[in-house]
Amino acid sequence: MGILFRFIKAFNGDCILISTENSNILIDGGTKKAYGIFLKKEIDKLRRDNHKLDLVVMTHIDSDHIGGIIKLLEMEKELLENGDISYPIIKKVWFNAFEEKIFSDDYSNDTSYAEYKTFKEFIDGLDRFIAYNQYIFIDNQIEYIINNEIKLTLLSPNNKKLNKLHKKYRDRIEDDFYTSYSKNYDKSIEELAKVTFKKDRSIHNGASIAFILEYQEKNYLFLADAHIDLIIESLKNLGYTKDNPLEVEFVKLSHHGSKKNINQEFLDLIRSDNFVILTNGASHGHPDKEALSRIILNPNRDFSKKVNFICNYDEVIEKNIFSYEDEEKYNFKLVYQKEYR
Repeated sequence: MGILFRFIKAFNGDCILISTENSNILIDGGTKKAYGIFLKKEIDKLRRDNHKLDLVVMTHIDSDHIGGIIKLLEMEKELLENGDISYPIIKKVWFNAFEEKIFSDDYSNDTSYAEYKTFKEFIDGLDRFIAYNQYIFIDNQIEYIINNEIKLTLLSPNNKKLNKLHKKYRDRIEDDFYTSYSKNYDKSIEELAKVTFKKDRSIHNGASIAFILEYQEKNYLFLADAHIDLIIESLKNLGYTKDNPLEVEFVKLSHHGSKKNINQEFLDLIRSDNFVILTNGASHGHPDKEALSRIILNPNRDFSKKVNFICNYDEVIEKNIFSYEDEEKYNFKLVYQKEYR
């Protein structure tokens, strides 16, 4: 079988199911609404085939990443209580939780807190079945082996990024996640590739779990919504340089292809011809033409090889971000693709 990556539709969110002959890993679950429409079909198939989710990674607290997982936990709890199953389909969960004392009744209308509280209620109710690790950060442990065949090397978050998230809720700090954006579709690739990079300052995104997945000597890079500065720092600490870059089969772009989450310094440290964009394009203008232009004009790339932007929604391709002439000139393509082998 090898390894199969399914890029499950999740509206504007992330949801990735990774399967080998012996293992299944779910990274995020999109929104709650996405669970019933898309993710549930995959879960039902796993159950029919008598398979388990060896690991579920909830990368960070945003609803477009964890909402579907919370719904999955709710459904598992209900099936157990009704006697329809003896054990939940999930074996282990990764999610960096908060200390309860951070929150007060003032947070009752906060979406992130409400979903976090719901998650805690479900995971606490399933704790005799599901192993829960809430200490996933690079200061604690970097390497994890799943079923003796998949190696995960953690790149984000660090304790500093997690503490900023805790401080946000403790001190009610404003997050700039919902910033304004411009499509810039009228500007050329050449113009946009020269725009000065401005980094993502979202506290939520900075707490994202990101990692290199290694399977049978091939690497795959999963960036969630992580801050690119920490990804760069982690890659350098692992020994990667411009002259010794990390070669990966694909990069799951951070924050749905946001211009604030990719820069040239990162591109200097990796080599890949495939970049995965998970979103329906309905929120925040993702993917940004500016971000993709940096990849297209990356001076390190081999222009004889086609760069593929793999999208899990046709709607992103139908936006016509680039012209046919652009694609021919710089040898790249936006493609709709549900799976990667």
